[in-house]
Amino acid sequence: MAALIEPKSLFQERYLQSNAKILVVGGAAGSSKSYVGLMRHLRWVEDPYYRGFCIRKNSTAIMKEGGLFDEATALYREYSPNIKIKLKDQKIVFPSGASVSFSHYEDDKAANLYHGLQLSNVFYDEATHASESHIWWLISRLRTKAKMSPSIWLSCNPDPDSFLFEWVQWWLYPEGH
Repeated sequence: MAALIEPKSLFQERYLQSNAKILVVGGAAGSSKSYVGLMRHLRWVEDPYYRGFCIRKNSTAIMKEGGLFDEATALYREYSPNIKIKLKDQKIVFPSGASVSFSHYEDDKAANLYHGLQLSNVFYDEATHASESHIWWLISRLRTKAKMSPSIWLSCNPDPDSFLFEWVQWWLYPEGH
């Protein structure tokens, strides 16, 4: 039986329940953006066709002890003790057959990692480190056999020099905040 994993704040609740195709989530370090990004995948892991992805610019930050993969392993084991951890493939597989993979998008050559794939959902952690063209490439891969609408969510710390600032500038109040 799956453990009850639920939001602990209004921020987390809104983040988890959003049905936006492109979701940009910002905040200071320690605001749970990455953790809740991992939680979002749990909405669909009972669908055997679900293929979730967690991406950062660099795989080292994902796979190091204490990184995103470690955090996901603990969280997903809490949800289902019967998950399979595939370290070599950087993937976690749920009993349904659904999976969440962990990868990088360091440079333009990394686009080949996603060429021809069907990505049910993508969580790009620290998207201010990404190139805008890389994000658009990932968006073009959002398609799935799973019974859900594919989406991408981008976590970020405030950075007025990032392409994401232009994406969200209209939303910020007061202006330039």
